[in-house]
Amino acid sequence: MSQFQFYFEKVKELRLRKALTIVILAVAIVNSGMLLDYYVKWPLSNLPLSHTASAQPYTVVYVDPENITGGLNDIFTIDVVVFNVTDLYGVDIRFSWDPSILEYVSHTAKIPVEDYPDGILHEPGMSIKDDVNATEGTYWLAYASMSPAPAFDGTGIAFNMTFKIISLSGACILHIDEDSKLSDSKGSPLKGGWEIKDGLFTPAGAPIAKFSWWPEIGVVEKPVIFNASESYDPGGTIAKYYWDFGDGNATSTTNPVITHTFNHTYMSKTYTVSLIVEDNSGTNSSKTTHSVTIVKSRNIAVQNVELTPTFRTLVNSTVTIDVTVENNGIGVEKENFTLAIYYNTSLTTWTLIEARNFTLKGAKIFTFEWNTTGVEPEKYYVINATATPIPYEDEADNTEVSDPIFVTAIEEHDMVITTLSIKATHGGKDFSLPIILGEDAKFSVTLMNNGTAEEENLNVTLYSNSALIKQWLLNDTLTQGGTATLEWVWSEITQIGNYNMTVHVDVENDTNPDDNTLRQYMQVINTPQLNITYTPSTVFVNENVTLNASSSIHNDPDGQITSYSWALYEPGATPGVDSPTAMLNGINVSYNFNEQGNWTIVLTVKDNYGITYDTKRTSTAPYRLEMQVYVQTAGFPLEYIVIPVIVIIVVVLVAILFHRRRARKPPS
Repeated sequence: MSQFQFYFEKVKELRLRKALTIVILAVAIVNSGMLLDYYVKWPLSNLPLSHTASAQPYTVVYVDPENITGGLNDIFTIDVVVFNVTDLYGVDIRFSWDPSILEYVSHTAKIPVEDYPDGILHEPGMSIKDDVNATEGTYWLAYASMSPAPAFDGTGIAFNMTFKIISLSGACILHIDEDSKLSDSKGSPLKGGWEIKDGLFTPAGAPIAKFSWWPEIGVVEKPVIFNASESYDPGGTIAKYYWDFGDGNATSTTNPVITHTFNHTYMSKTYTVSLIVEDNSGTNSSKTTHSVTIVKSRNIAVQNVELTPTFRTLVNSTVTIDVTVENNGIGVEKENFTLAIYYNTSLTTWTLIEARNFTLKGAKIFTFEWNTTGVEPEKYYVINATATPIPYEDEADNTEVSDPIFVTAIEEHDMVITTLSIKATHGGKDFSLPIILGEDAKFSVTLMNNGTAEEENLNVTLYSNSALIKQWLLNDTLTQGGTATLEWVWSEITQIGNYNMTVHVDVENDTNPDDNTLRQYMQVINTPQLNITYTPSTVFVNENVTLNASSSIHNDPDGQITSYSWALYEPGATPGVDSPTAMLNGINVSYNFNEQGNWTIVLTVKDNYGITYDTKRTSTAPYRLEMQVYVQTAGFPLEYIVIPVIVIIVVVLVAILFHRRRARKPPS
């Protein structure tokens, strides 16, 4: 929480009289420059002014009247109006003018409405700023309502200001600064956004500067055309145009049209271009500025045209056209373009189906429809998608055509099996083929109606070799271009080997029976059987040991182990948790164990089917073998010494006891 928000919470909780010292402290902080962004119940820093509302009507802060004309020493007054606002609780308005043209006379801040019925905001409140700098030509008004004041709704005048005209040398903008801010009763930026409209003073007969440019978004090292032909002088003619292009280049011309080329190495850069015009009497206009964006490149590319149905359609039916378009310019976030769709009525003649305007960021699929009513049947047609060129782009990729589609008046039956997908499945997870014995087979069959007649009550069958294993009856109606997907899991696989899987759909009078059937081979395999031996059988520290997996076999008749990977873990390390101490490859490997204790040896193999151990596929457990090797200390084994010593000690003790007993026995 900021310091000023803290003050606001205190003001909100206490009565005004008790909060007075907090308010005085807050004002002192603001005036000392420590806080410029927060006022009571109103965080001003949250909303820089780019005020486009999301819905109409929207809030506007504007100068009234918008245009003022006068002569030398004339006096006029303007109002700054807050129009159509809801839930307003605070304002921070920065206002400026040219003091060499207009002299400040007086002003009135029309806050609160209890004192100024045509003003804004309610009391109680706090006046934070009400400062005029006549020398610099600036005014700053900041005011915040405080609890229990109600929020202000409607339209009112924030302040008025009176000026005296002291020069006719040019126009003067009565400018509401973009850093101005409005706040609601929650201390948040005003919802919905808002807009600024400046005022303009022009001396009688002063010229007005206006200009446009092409293209709207420029490209580096390509000329931008600036046109000031809309500039005018009410009582004379424009004699000179003063241009500043914002890149360090400025010039003056007598021609309203000028070209300028921008150069930079960025993907995108925005320049502030300004224009002042001078009339034949030497009077200058106010400065007019616009932001001009220059990017590295621009390009709209039509990448693909797909039709549904794909190959054939019935006359008087509708074809769906999906067009993929990409904005692949560099530095341009969005491009505006027109996409036109045509069909061919002859080899050289195209008929427009539809043209629409789009704004594109990145790549997107745009969908159109073509109604074939009135189209001549029994002919092939292609669809042409063309994007209108944008300035300075590569036009070679602006057009793409579809595959041919046949339009017919004859109802045709043509069901197609488009895909037969088979996967191994186990434990709720799917895997690529082959299937390991013990796993199930998951089938996915996709059908498409490629004919022009509707199809229903379709019979779909699945065979393994020549045996029927599954039958579907599809009750849904498939229109032309329609698809259906059928799935089934076969859990009764008991033998390894190759299976010839065939799926078939039965359709009467099918015009292309060859595509009613689709075949795919499915292989079911067995797993390897791993075995590890090592020599020498007793392992000592710092001794080379050979690990041998040559007695491992693959239990599948066509299976072969193609790679052997060894992971060695020192005593105390856990496979799957700790990193291996050593990684080795090959059917036989050697390693020098340098530490006493139980070493863990993990062998993982891969076969010619590409299958290896997978923690997510439990059926692959035989592809991994884990064992332990005990490594002893080097030298003569300690147990070879300890055991004889113990035996000798026991014998000596027994002999001593026997001798003592004989010594105690009296002579006979």
